[in-house]
Amino acid sequence: MNKSSLTIGIPAFNEEANINGLIMSIFEQEASTYYLEKIIVVVDACTDNTIEEILKIKNRKIQLIINKQRRGKAYGLNLIAKEANTDILVHLDADILLKDKRTIENIIEPISVRGADLTSARVKEYWATSKFEEVLKISMVLKKEIFEHYNHGNNMYTCHGRARGLSKKLYKNMIFSPEIIAEDAFSYLYAVANGYKYLFAKKANVHYRLPRTLADHKRQSVRFFNSYKQLKNIFGAKLMNTEGKLPKSIVVKYTFKYVLRYPITLFLYACILVKMKFNARIERMTTSTWSVSKSSKSFKSII
Repeated sequence: MNKSSLTIGIPAFNEEANINGLIMSIFEQEASTYYLEKIIVVVDACTDNTIEEILKIKNRKIQLIINKQRRGKAYGLNLIAKEANTDILVHLDADILLKDKRTIENIIEPISVRGADLTSARVKEYWATSKFEEVLKISMVLKKEIFEHYNHGNNMYTCHGRARGLSKKLYKNMIFSPEIIAEDAFSYLYAVANGYKYLFAKKANVHYRLPRTLADHKRQSVRFFNSYKQLKNIFGAKLMNTEGKLPKSIVVKYTFKYVLRYPITLFLYACILVKMKFNARIERMTTSTWSVSKSSKSFKSII
């Protein structure tokens, strides 16, 4: 079996807490099905020690690109695609942790073996360290039950920007709009609209930290709700309605299951959700260079 050539791209903004550990874990991955050509890290006008943490790793496969002005994640992803020339490109967020030593192989398997052009890993939240984080985690577990049982997980809602694989023919043709907010949903909709194949890589798992404060959750929620209109303007209402619609039978089944198990927690989440939707109506976000969630960047309490 021929090995696929692989580039890993990491856009990073103020990621000193995790970037070194993430890169080291990439080099520790089992690579029986791929050859890692390089890791491209695009540092976006960081004001912390992200660059210093990267430079501590002495490896020629690391290509560091430094933006002196903040340009946003979409801009960084476009730079990565321009620099890459391998069979497969994997996007990783800088604030994640790889679950095991086969995570990268499991991300690219749908592409290298099953002919997919776009794939995404399964995301897993770390255990909660506060009541607020616990509420968010239960809501995320419920959503994953729904999303992963719809069309075997092959849908827009499982396509996460935190860990995503792309075939060469896709990443060399897809250009992210510089102002795009939901670049993960953009990649899925672009693939569907242009005849590319998406497969969910359920065996590939990455860990991430949920926001631990209401203020940080608000930043993420406002981005999410305002991204729908932006995507609708790009891809049209018909595609958005088709790909965004979930079967009521699946939604009702798993919502009922979790309401019975966590009635108070889900009631609290419903209240938070109403507040976030209200905030999104009065706060218009038109740039991809938003304020980041600081409370989701610290991994010291979980490592």
